[in-house]
Amino acid sequence: MTKDTSSNARPYVYVRFQLLATPMTALLKDINERERQAIISSVASKTATFSAPSMLDGGKFTFPQEAYVAIAWPSGHVR
Repeated sequence: MTKDTSSNARPYVYVRFQLLATPMTALLKDINERERQAIISSVASKTATFSAPSMLDGGKFTFPQEAYVAIAWPSGHVR
């Protein structure tokens, strides 16, 4: 497990990325651009509202993040 701190310009940037560049994009596939932007803005606003003040210090959205990382090598690969 890897622990790191994720930092984004602001909640909007993080939410937009999560909704448009991950499998969650399927949630917005049948929605027009105006509605899509309204949803992203609403989720980002709620994210900021429910975030601890320290997560928004300095105009950046920062939070701890954990990830499980696995590395695989092809069969017979000598490391």
